[in-house]
Amino acid sequence: MLETISEQIDQDVHTEEAIQAWLVSQLAQRLEVDPEEIDIQEPFESYNLESADALILLGRLENYLGREISPTLLWNYPNIEALAQRLAEDANG
Repeated sequence: MLETISEQIDQDVHTEEAIQAWLVSQLAQRLEVDPEEIDIQEPFESYNLESADALILLGRLENYLGREISPTLLWNYPNIEALAQRLAEDANG
């Protein structure tokens, strides 16, 4: 599965799957768990992220996508699945 995640993350096109893989990788790294332990439908708040952690994640996500992202997206789309879907729609719309 890690090869699949790496392949998805390295894609030039930011598909929903690529964004999900990137978010899973970042969250797993921050929590020091295997990516397989991250549930994309689990709310971000269940991972006990502090506000500062969320802002750091957001900044890295902006760098990954190459565009600014409103911090409110993390609250409006409260899990990886929903956020990735929304961001992919923005990228391809």
